Formats: sequence, structure tokens, C-alpha cells
Amino acid sequence: EQCMTAAKEMLAAVTGSSRPASAISDDMIRQLLHDKMASELGERMRSCMDQAQDNTAKEACRTTLATEALGVARGAQGGGAPSRTDMEEALKEAGRDKAKEVSKDCQGSREECMERIRDEAARSMGLSKEDLSDME
Repeated sequence: EQCMTAAKEMLAAVTGSSRPASAISDDMIRQLLHDKMASELGERMRSCMDQAQDNTAKEACRTTLATEALGVARGAQGGGAPSRTDMEEALKEAGRDKAKEVSKDCQGSREECMERIRDEAARSMGLSKEDLSDME
């Protein structure tokens, strides 16, 4: 409860006097934490995947980083250890977050942009672009 109140006060301070802390809901804070977690997980995953030498190391990136990111998010919400399903969903969210970012900034042809989106989203999810299905 103290952490949530402090987060609301910090958000109110950052956004200026237009929104007092009392007008910020717990759900708004949770959504901001979720969004930041997905972005941070994707960036850390991309870095880890760049260093991974084999499939064992890549799987360790996926498991370790997703567990850490979800552990921090759940700790803020009083949850327990993340399930495999939760970890997969967090990794997909990281991929979606990166895909949106690349899509917004891409200046190439549609084909070039789609290839870059696929590559960056896969790396953010701890996958190779060949492992990424068309639906993902």
C-alpha cells in the first residue's frame, strides 16, 4: 500500500499539477508497471540473445530474464513465482512492444520493415526469427 501511494505521488509529480495523486488509480500504476516491464524485458532479452552462443544459453536467457521481470512485477503486487504460461505471455508482450516500436520508426519498404519487425520482435522474445510463427 505504501509503495502504491508513493508511486501515485511520483507519477503526479512527473505529470505536473494537472493530475493529483488522488486521481491516479491503482490500475493506472499497474498498467504503467506492466508496460515498463515488457519494454525492459525486451531490451534485456535482445542483449542476452546477442551474447548467447547456443540453444541452451538462449533458453537460459528466456527463463532467467522472464522470471526476474515477472518476479519484480509480482513482488510489487504481492504475487508468487511466475508460471511458464505467465513467462510466455510476458515474452510475447515484449515482442509486441518491440514490433510496435520498430513499425513506428521504420523508413524502408514494407518488405524491409516487416523483416526488421520480425527479427527484432523475435529477439525480444528470446527466439530466432525462424522460430516465430506468422501469428506471433
